[in-house]
Amino acid sequence: MLVVGAPLYLLESVATCWKCGALQPVIAFGAERILEDSGGDDAGLWQSTDFTLLNYIEDMPDAVYRFVCAFHPGYRKVFSMTADMEYYANTCGCGAFFGDWFLVCEAGGAFFPEMAADARRITISTIPLGGELAFTCSWSQGARNAIRDFAIRV
Repeated sequence: MLVVGAPLYLLESVATCWKCGALQPVIAFGAERILEDSGGDDAGLWQSTDFTLLNYIEDMPDAVYRFVCAFHPGYRKVFSMTADMEYYANTCGCGAFFGDWFLVCEAGGAFFPEMAADARRITISTIPLGGELAFTCSWSQGARNAIRDFAIRV
């Protein structure tokens, strides 16, 4: 389990569907404070105070999902044969989904910009929920500096 300390951020960008070629809006989640429950000696210590992206989200608070679905109804739980798991992902109108690896973890993905110009295509807004939010997911900091420094805050 991963605990995210507010604020939780919604990142928005676009990506081309691998199946139909359509340009689609895609989202991701970001945070500045995360706590991964490892059960070890460091339990209870915030692991990151820098910009972090959440990925491969298997479970999230209902309030977060309701908020996101109001604006991005194509974001839903899917089964990925590649990842061999079910997680929340962006989907295209054609039925294909955008794997988190390609959006968040691979250089050049919608949320892994390689240049400042790419990062400027990302918008960041704050999800209006406070406190600590529990997720079952992974996290990465691959392009955190470019996103933090150049993405557009709304």
